[in-house]
Amino acid sequence: MSAAARLIERLHGRGVETVLEGEALRLRPSSAIPPDLLAELRTHKAEVVALLRSIQQYESDPQERAAMMEEPALPPPGTPERDRLEAEHQRMCAGLLRCADVKLWMESK
Repeated sequence: MSAAARLIERLHGRGVETVLEGEALRLRPSSAIPPDLLAELRTHKAEVVALLRSIQQYESDPQERAAMMEEPALPPPGTPERDRLEAEHQRMCAGLLRCADVKLWMESK
C-alpha cells in the first residue's frame, strides 16, 4: 500500500472526509487531524491528491471501471511465468483443502 493510501486510510479511520475540489484538498473536520498526521500529509500531499484524482476518474468513467474489472491475461502455456502461476495456484488450492479438512474434522468432534 502506498504512503498516500495509508494516509487516506488513517484519516478515514479518524472520521476525516477527504475531498478533492479542483487542485484543493479539503479535509473535514480538520480538528480531528493530529499534528503528526498533518505533517505527514503535507509531505505526501501531491501523492494523496494524485490518488484521489485517480479514484474520482475511476468512479466517473465507466470505461475506466470496465478496464479495471477485466481479468489480466495469463502468460502462454509452457512459459516459465505460466508454470510458476500454475504451481502457486496448486499450492494455494492444496492449502484451502487442508483448511477445509481441518474444519470438517473439528466439526465432527
